[in-house]
Amino acid sequence: MIDERFKAIDEKFKIIDERFNEIDARFNELKSYVDQRFGNVDKKHLEMKEKKAQQGTAQARRESQSSSNK
Repeated sequence: MIDERFKAIDEKFKIIDERFNEIDARFNELKSYVDQRFGNVDKKHLEMKEKKAQQGTAQARRESQSSSNK
C-alpha cells in the first residue's frame, strides 16, 4: 500500500518534471529570440551612454581649465 502511494507520487513528480522541462525549454527559446532580436539595442544603448559620459568628462575638463585660467 505504501509502495503504491510512493509510486503514484513518483509518477506525479515525473509529470511535473517533464512539464517544467518543457517550460524551461520554451523560456530558453524565447530568451534566445529576445537576445537575438534586441541584443543590439542594448549594445547601442551602452555605447551611447559611454559616449555621453566621455562628452561629459571632456566638458567638465574644459570648464575646469577655463575656471583655473581666470
